[in-house]
Amino acid sequence: MTGKNCIATAMTYAGLDDIKKSYLSASPSEQATDTAQKLKVFLQGVLNEIAIGFVKLSKTEKFEFEGGILPYLTINPRLYEVLCVKHGKRKIYPQRTADGLALDGGEYEITYCYLPEAEEEQDIPFGRLISEECIAYGIASEYFLAMGMAEEASAFDQKFRASLKNTVAYHARPGCIKERAWLS
Repeated sequence: MTGKNCIATAMTYAGLDDIKKSYLSASPSEQATDTAQKLKVFLQGVLNEIAIGFVKLSKTEKFEFEGGILPYLTINPRLYEVLCVKHGKRKIYPQRTADGLALDGGEYEITYCYLPEAEEEQDIPFGRLISEECIAYGIASEYFLAMGMAEEASAFDQKFRASLKNTVAYHARPGCIKERAWLS
């Protein structure tokens, strides 16, 4: 499942079938391109929400460092949480600054969580854990909210959260996604 699939499904849910046809064609219209760009922003928001509150994407990398502050951007520009730092086989607890980790010289193994990148042609990084429909519900909810259609946004947000809860129950991993507060 790619970002493009999720955006196309969200267009169906939002009732944008004509725009979807153009978007999926070889030469999309300007309106389809503009709408897809907006939905891509919503896709990024949905992926971030899932990654932070539900399925943490983590990676472990080795770094050779001379000492000082190892910038977070050097580790990964999309990093949002450092889970573990090892120096050799020993787990260490370096000082964390606003800019990075204060480390002495040497080789370090750093495990961190990162946010996924929303690319139309690339696969969504959650594998089979999160369905295309679930992500499309989230995108449609954000679209309706941006259009000022609170009832529709609330309905799709409920579908999005229910789909995530079903996934949690199926995979037996509790998630804690904060409910959106709806104004009436």
